[in-house]
Amino acid sequence: MQLKDLINNIPFNGQPDNRIISAITYDSRKVRPGTLFVAIEGKHFDGHDFILQAIEKGASAILSNGRSPITDIVPIIRVDNPRSAMSIVSANFFGNPSKDMKIVGVTGTNGKTSTAYIIDKILKVAELPCGTIGTLGFSSPSGLMSTGFTTPESVEIHQLLSTLKSSNINCAIMEISSHALTLDRVKDVDVDIGVFTNLSNEHLDFHGDMESYFDSKFKLFKGLSKNKLAIINLDDPYGKVIADKINCNVLTFGLSRYSDIQAINCNYTADGTTFEIKYNNKKYSFFTPLIGSYNLYNILGSISVAISLKIDLNIISKTCRAIDSIPGRMEAIKLHNNNLVIIDYAHTPDAYNKLLSNVKNFHNNKKIITLFGCGGNRDQ
Repeated sequence: MQLKDLINNIPFNGQPDNRIISAITYDSRKVRPGTLFVAIEGKHFDGHDFILQAIEKGASAILSNGRSPITDIVPIIRVDNPRSAMSIVSANFFGNPSKDMKIVGVTGTNGKTSTAYIIDKILKVAELPCGTIGTLGFSSPSGLMSTGFTTPESVEIHQLLSTLKSSNINCAIMEISSHALTLDRVKDVDVDIGVFTNLSNEHLDFHGDMESYFDSKFKLFKGLSKNKLAIINLDDPYGKVIADKINCNVLTFGLSRYSDIQAINCNYTADGTTFEIKYNNKKYSFFTPLIGSYNLYNILGSISVAISLKIDLNIISKTCRAIDSIPGRMEAIKLHNNNLVIIDYAHTPDAYNKLLSNVKNFHNNKKIITLFGCGGNRDQ
């Protein structure tokens, strides 16, 4: 794509020409001839310090905030916010793939991975091909690939969506983190269905306080146009705030009798969970081998997405019954001596509370040994 066409819908200063851009990167180590290098500030490094290195490696153009060397070797395009501009040029470069796809974005403190995983399984049983982008990696019908992030940078997101679309896969389920929303990684992804799971203390080292953390999550739903859909956990206090403040279509789930999709007659055991859902004044019976009340919420959010996509409830029920574990999420491994190891991704106060409470309730006659670690340099 020509440079002048790549940036024609962003405010900039500079002299773009018709040179061909064959790649976009924000990592100077990945620069090759024909690359547009975007200088962004990271946690440990600032891309503006690597502009000369990028030019030496063959970058065809530079996108920066103005803190760049004076040179006539390549065009320097100056913008107010390189991250935001990178989102736009990435969407342009890969042909805005999300515009012609059904995009489901899942956000919240806990439950994003599990909810995305369950939705993916339901769609596959319903024979609706889809891909997922999240903590477990990039999943498509051809396999699973690690990305290193819950939500990658905008360049990778649009590239992955383009990969799906070119394979005639027109649906993607994305985990959307608060970092991604704050840093404009998904600003130009056309989300059709936004799912809110819950909100509790996490990432306050990055956001500073709960109000800023909530505002980052709210950004996803505030950006949904009137014809889009927000699926909200009505039992979460922040979910109620979101539902009251947005202008798009809203579908709520939870145990509350005010929920559009309400779970009733819930019975939790170590072997699974039985429950009914009330929807449109009808009741439907469900069973899942997944245990614990928090998994019920993940399933309710997933059921809500499936219903909004007009998937038959028999298919939804069949899938929920068949999912016996989610990688790293209350994942049970039985030992030869009738003991049990449970692997879980829990790393927030709320997640630990729910995890250990459920383990205690289901295995109250057994000794519980808890092993956990802390990588450090994160939210204390």
